Amino acid sequence: MQQEFGLNVTAFGTLGLVIGVAYFSGALTVNRTVARLGGKKLMQAGSGIVALATAAILLLWWSGVLAGLSGMALFIALYCLTIFGQAVLFPNSMAMAVSDAKEYGAYAMALCGFLQQCLAGVAAAGAVLLEHHGLWALAIALLGLGGWLMVKLRM
Repeated sequence: MQQEFGLNVTAFGTLGLVIGVAYFSGALTVNRTVARLGGKKLMQAGSGIVALATAAILLLWWSGVLAGLSGMALFIALYCLTIFGQAVLFPNSMAMAVSDAKEYGAYAMALCGFLQQCLAGVAAAGAVLLEHHGLWALAIALLGLGGWLMVKLRM
């Protein structure tokens, strides 16, 4: 992204703050709505947001709309929407993993954390390999759709 949009190091680093605000907003949303809506509905909403935002990134990237300064702004908005959805989805999926095995809750939490870190490592390595020709956009769209399908079929 830094090279594609021609961002200097400081501007690119500042995007981390914007992404952090998106995740924090998702966490606040969970905090304020989980008692009223329930974890399952929030998982469905979070996975739906991720699927739609990543599909939009794919379509807009391949159509050339995400070029230039306005394209970068749209890309960042969609990426932050993806992060927001992930922040709504993740804590609820962790809570459900623990609630299904209360006597083994610590093990479930440790396993989820381990899997998350493993997937982050795979994603970082994969990002380098998929950088060219927009294959990364296809990869995140497929992952977003896959996550949504898993929640849809299992809930």
